[in-house]
Amino acid sequence: MRKILAWVVLAVAVIALVIGLNYYYRSGRVPPSPPPAVESPPPPAPAAPAPEPQTHYPVPEAQPPAAAVNPETALHESLQAMIGAAALGQYLRPEPLLRRIVATIDELPRRDVTLRLSPLRPIPGPFAVSETAEGMRISERNPERYEAAIRIFESVSPGALVSAYLRVYPELQ
Repeated sequence: MRKILAWVVLAVAVIALVIGLNYYYRSGRVPPSPPPAVESPPPPAPAAPAPEPQTHYPVPEAQPPAAAVNPETALHESLQAMIGAAALGQYLRPEPLLRRIVATIDELPRRDVTLRLSPLRPIPGPFAVSETAEGMRISERNPERYEAAIRIFESVSPGALVSAYLRVYPELQ
């Protein structure tokens, strides 16, 4: 049961991360205007060149989709190839998927998360609870409603998922 829940949480976290990054970088912020030019004395020459910063987790050069292919379409095609059209429609909301991913990730640090922006559809079925002497508890049968989604997400190759992410990575910037 915990293993299934862990996979669901991991899948939601990855999708939320992608959504948040896209929203953050594409939120339409206008860069601040440059300050007025003020003449100042020339800076002193540096004593030694500063070492180049190291990239701890470099992202490989993404292979951009063909010019005629929309990044949304490329992502949908990749996900459809991984989990199938039926599962894609059942568990993910329609376009704009990239914007939904970024918006969700952007909202994660906030107190309230707007579910209407989530790229994930709610898991079908009612949330199961059981009455005990201590009060209401989550039913032991509740994880059953997640089993189909877990099987689908477990079947996805991590390499294929990373490859799809790298194809749309420039759009998330």
